[in-house]
Amino acid sequence: MNTDVLTRWREEHPEGVKPRNPAQRWQDQDTRKTAIDAMCWQCMGGTAEAAEGAMAAIRKCTAGPDSQVPCPLWNWRPYK
Repeated sequence: MNTDVLTRWREEHPEGVKPRNPAQRWQDQDTRKTAIDAMCWQCMGGTAEAAEGAMAAIRKCTAGPDSQVPCPLWNWRPYK
């Protein structure tokens, strides 16, 4: 990458790139994967404004096929 372009971008965006959560990514790119990611994010307590926090909870999700209330998306959840 051209270092001049990168330097100029950093000067124009001093705050850098803001982290985006799965709900925000789904709004920008409506795909099956982003929809599943957003659903898990919401189910585990993530909000549209939050950019962190629910990922660890998604990893520890117990709604697998052997649970009392199994989630049909459990096998495809993100952050395994």
